Amino acid sequence: MPKKSILSKELLAYARDAARAEKIEDLKLPWTRHIYVIPASPAEVKQARSALKQSQAKFADWLGVSVQTVQAWEAGRRIPEAVASKVIRYGAGHPDWVKEFSRPELWGMAK
Repeated sequence: MPKKSILSKELLAYARDAARAEKIEDLKLPWTRHIYVIPASPAEVKQARSALKQSQAKFADWLGVSVQTVQAWEAGRRIPEAVASKVIRYGAGHPDWVKEFSRPELWGMAK
């Protein structure tokens, strides 16, 4: 009696395609993986800025955004993107990291 596959015919076809693919663009997958990040709330943005003892201008400079963007985040008119939300949350709990991360020489700028 032949062994029955636990994989569907569709999955087997995808596996064969993957084995033949020379680059990622060659894959024809019916799904993609998404990682969702809950945006930092206005209260989180304000709390992070307060914890780091930074003005809106300094905070904006550190994050690489405009002062208007920080103001809009804090007022709830806009929401930070995923990466900004992660940096805001991490920075709030790690002020030493913020100092290290802010060194101009890390970004190819003069002191």
